[in-house]
Amino acid sequence: MEAGRNTVGVASLEVEEGGREGGLLVEDSTIDQLFPRGSRRRRLSSCTRQLKRILATRGFRRLLVGVTLLVLVAIIFKVVMPTTTETASYKVQWPQGAEKLGAGLLVTLQAGDKASVLLLYRNSRHNDKTWGLPGGNVDAEDESLTAAALREAREELGHLPQGTEFLGEVLTRRGKHESKFYTVIIARAPADQKEAYSPELNLEEHSDWRWFDMEEVRNNAELSLHPVVEMLFKTHGYSTQMDALLAGEPLPATHDRVQQGPSGAVGQVGCIKTAPGVPVSPDIPSSAEKIGAGIFIMTHLDNSLHALLLKRNSKHNDNTWGIPGGNADAGEIMLDTASREAVEEMGGCPGMTILDYVLTRRGKQLQKYFTVFLAYSPPEEAAAFVPELDSEENDQWRWVALDEMLSMELPLHPVVEIVVHDDANLRKVKQVAGSVTG
Repeated sequence: MEAGRNTVGVASLEVEEGGREGGLLVEDSTIDQLFPRGSRRRRLSSCTRQLKRILATRGFRRLLVGVTLLVLVAIIFKVVMPTTTETASYKVQWPQGAEKLGAGLLVTLQAGDKASVLLLYRNSRHNDKTWGLPGGNVDAEDESLTAAALREAREELGHLPQGTEFLGEVLTRRGKHESKFYTVIIARAPADQKEAYSPELNLEEHSDWRWFDMEEVRNNAELSLHPVVEMLFKTHGYSTQMDALLAGEPLPATHDRVQQGPSGAVGQVGCIKTAPGVPVSPDIPSSAEKIGAGIFIMTHLDNSLHALLLKRNSKHNDNTWGIPGGNADAGEIMLDTASREAVEEMGGCPGMTILDYVLTRRGKQLQKYFTVFLAYSPPEEAAAFVPELDSEENDQWRWVALDEMLSMELPLHPVVEIVVHDDANLRKVKQVAGSVTG
């Protein structure tokens, strides 16, 4: 080393010749003197240990799990759930909360005293080897749900039976959160098409076709049906709508189709009548986790207001006193749910008139909606009625005085508690009873 020079060893910095302009060369000996090899190994080892400690901490693992979950959720919403921007490009308006939107065609015909339906045997990865309808997902260019169903039918059948007429539509909903919306267009073909019609199947989707007797579809448990056909023929609410359309009758209101149905839309249901102005299916949001309905049947005994209660004998709310009621079937209006459950649990019901309703909400997120119809039975009707209980659900019954319910000595089902212990609901109960006796 030359005296007076501020250098380190014999290393020098010089402009690289023939290399890139302004590049600097640093001799290995300089790096070795600045950062000895042993020191570099120790530093690297120390950094590695520090990194391992960070990776091993619980906080980092939680952060990693959180980021992973966020990425998965983003992927699911991108791939599975259509965004508002994506659905905005569709000519058909998507219902709120819809994960999928589709439409299909149910072609029927009446030959003599037998009604038949056209079904296709699926040959695809989704619901393979089931009998279903021609149909599929709605495209952005489809002008309407009917147009989507017709497009799919022509793609899968080649052509429709001559003279096919359209009668109406039934909206079905499937999936864990009922977020798969599928509209079935109900149609009828002339009777002679049973022999004359021959489709040109798209063999990539279906391998066979057949006219089925509609009663066979309803009752043959061994027939492998597509979920939409299964719901349409074997779910009370949907089959009621389909049958009404085929019979040329007014379509019953549903909680999907009619939010505030007119009184009497379903007329007299067995022993139950509805007073003017009472909705047959109150407004319930599509986001509801569960929906159901029951009837709070009142009468006057010994000049005091009583209600017919049943003592539950089931795993849910066992040994509590509640009203006849239960969960709604898919597509079922609330009044139908309430009357069906009353007949199932009591073998029938006393003559009564539904005068109003209370909509209750339960659950952690208040997403369990239960419609309680407030009905009054004349004392002579109430006294003559003897329930035939379904012992698997209820093992006792009696007319319970309103004062006894309010005393809190009787264990009440949560729905009944909401009805009688909420001030607004209790006022409505008393107004209903007063409107009859007043």
